[in-house]
Amino acid sequence: MDANSSPKPIFETDEESTYFLTVIPAHALADKSFVKSKNQSKLSGFESLGDIVRYVNKEIDNQGNDVGSDQVSDQVNDYVSDYVTSKASHINSQVKTILEQEVSPLAEKILRFLDKEEANRATILAECGLINHSKNKKRHLDPLLYLGWISYTNPDNLRVPNQKYRITQSGKQVLFLLDN
Repeated sequence: MDANSSPKPIFETDEESTYFLTVIPAHALADKSFVKSKNQSKLSGFESLGDIVRYVNKEIDNQGNDVGSDQVSDQVNDYVSDYVTSKASHINSQVKTILEQEVSPLAEKILRFLDKEEANRATILAECGLINHSKNKKRHLDPLLYLGWISYTNPDNLRVPNQKYRITQSGKQVLFLLDN
């Protein structure tokens, strides 16, 4: 911050050090478009599949475990959830349009199948009318793994003979968004 002559940060805490607050003032020459006004929306909505992926993945890892559990993140999540609920119809139409354009019917079919049961690669591909070939895995399962919408049942050993796939919490949220 010193290198670009930005104002010094302000640190605040109580005597017991039970909290801290850091204020980082914007540089005088900073582009004002980066600073949101009080009247500007706190949640701009979704414009791409990437926005939806970031939204559904924000509080869970690819095994479906909750990773945000402190009081501040819970309060922020409550605020965002309340805001999203209040803007649901507008956001829902954006999300629905993006998902319908970006998520193939086959990807949706895989998610719906895994929402019912865990399954191995051959079973999933057969359910979709495809042969159990590495090209089909790369084309249809790997993108869902990358997005965090499905995961392995044994992620520590990918070559285990009884490896299966399961839907993650993110994948369940995508199905919820598709259905509503």
